[in-house]
Amino acid sequence: MAHPTRLRPIRLRLGRQRVDGRVEPLLGVPYDTGPAADGMGTQPLYQLPRRLVLASDGIGGPSAGLAFTLGILDRLAGGDLTGGQVVAVTGTIDPNGAVGEIGGLPQKTVAVERAGARYFLVPAAQVGQAEAVAHRGLRVLGVRSLAQALADLRRLGGRLGPAAHGPPPGPAGHAVPAQWPSSPWS
Repeated sequence: MAHPTRLRPIRLRLGRQRVDGRVEPLLGVPYDTGPAADGMGTQPLYQLPRRLVLASDGIGGPSAGLAFTLGILDRLAGGDLTGGQVVAVTGTIDPNGAVGEIGGLPQKTVAVERAGARYFLVPAAQVGQAEAVAHRGLRVLGVRSLAQALADLRRLGGRLGPAAHGPPPGPAGHAVPAQWPSSPWS
């Protein structure tokens, strides 16, 4: 692709992060999702109270964001978020807890049914895709946020421990560090 002959100025707002007590600039680069995706980008760094290791082998996209988040909360909370039910979950998640759409939902719906799931939490905007292929034994629940997913799990009999209500308030507010403004690539 040739360079454009006419350049136009754009405004960028740098974020900032603390490194060894110093404030350093931070510039986010959106992920390239085209066929030749480089996968470049920046993400916020969170200080967690415990070491966290996710076994993500074989997961090739952001579709498990909500599932990972719920799994982490369940583990940290010492509760039982599924209430003994077989629950499948899919959806992206951003730092503010919003659940986003995913690809391949009809295929994932068939897979979770075959795995014996009774409930399937999916992005609210995609409920129709899942219901179109689901059989009677699978109840599809559309969620727009982490808070809604937690409330739905509670209604299914899940027990939420104290960590399921989010991190303790700090200088950055509830969940997103102050130095990390929300961005379209998060």
